[in-house]
Amino acid sequence: MKNFRKILKQVGQGIFTYSIPCLMGAYESYYRNADLFFTAQIAACVIFFVILSAIILGMKKEYDHRKHNGCIFLFISLGLMTQIALQGNLGIESRVLVCIVCYVTSITTGVIFCLLATKKLAIKNRIIKSIVNIVGLTVAFLLTFLCAIGRIFGGRRGTVLLKITGEQKNTAILWYCILLVTMIYAFVAALAMMDVVVAPNYYKKS
Repeated sequence: MKNFRKILKQVGQGIFTYSIPCLMGAYESYYRNADLFFTAQIAACVIFFVILSAIILGMKKEYDHRKHNGCIFLFISLGLMTQIALQGNLGIESRVLVCIVCYVTSITTGVIFCLLATKKLAIKNRIIKSIVNIVGLTVAFLLTFLCAIGRIFGGRRGTVLLKITGEQKNTAILWYCILLVTMIYAFVAALAMMDVVVAPNYYKKS
């Protein structure tokens, strides 16, 4: 029961943390006449994976809140980065590339920062496994989202992309703020998941 309340609290906090920048981006997209259907699908994928991770981790005998927090922040950062890549008005043409670089940089920085802070720079099997888990969860989220929207792109890619992005208006500063928040979320996700690796028994003290 104690773990259930803790898990429920973390899920609620995670969804609330995600909803603020998501709704800000959705409002701006609506202002530019973009198709909010994609925003809704991204949000649905995020909430689905957040709840799924809560169920899976909650069923384990040894519950570590750090790993759960890492999963939550990973999924909400992926959702926001996908939203920025599809609908963000960053004022540049290669925003997808910018999003990928920013996300990889945030994850990498989180991993390195955790290893430096704990003075455990040696690459071990557990560290590699943790990195593989992050990559695997990222791929699973993106594949689920692509499967959900892939059928819409059939034969009319240009028209669909125009509906997704909407009109171009001078609101880039809002999207850069959302991008910064997303990078912080990705950093926290990597930090939390790597902390489980370098201090696996810490949850017993908390």
